[in-house]
Amino acid sequence: MESPPQPAVAAAPVAAGPTAADEARVAQAKILWEQAFRKHIKKYQKYPKSAKRKNQQGSPVVEFVFDRQGNVLEARIARSSGFAALDEAAISTFERASPLPPIPPEIEADRLKYPVRLDFILTN
Repeated sequence: MESPPQPAVAAAPVAAGPTAADEARVAQAKILWEQAFRKHIKKYQKYPKSAKRKNQQGSPVVEFVFDRQGNVLEARIARSSGFAALDEAAISTFERASPLPPIPPEIEADRLKYPVRLDFILTN
């Protein structure tokens, strides 16, 4: 016995990926956010006096997590400068700087993890 004909199933529409214009808009938003972020962080970065006296220089990398509003939720040293005072100053920078500039609406994320290098370089 032959089975009855099955009803045709319509294919679900395939969502189109982001257009080149969408990608460009997101890329531009990231660039503008990073510029605002670096300017903001620079205001809160302080060279430790003890490190200056000892001529300690370095560039620790801090990996931090922040939410849409720019609140720093976590900050840790991803790569040490080799000097505890500079590493501690790097973490303190993010504590003082919170909240950071908020995540732009073009970026669809509730939280971001972001690494940044902070340079502690003595100048004459």
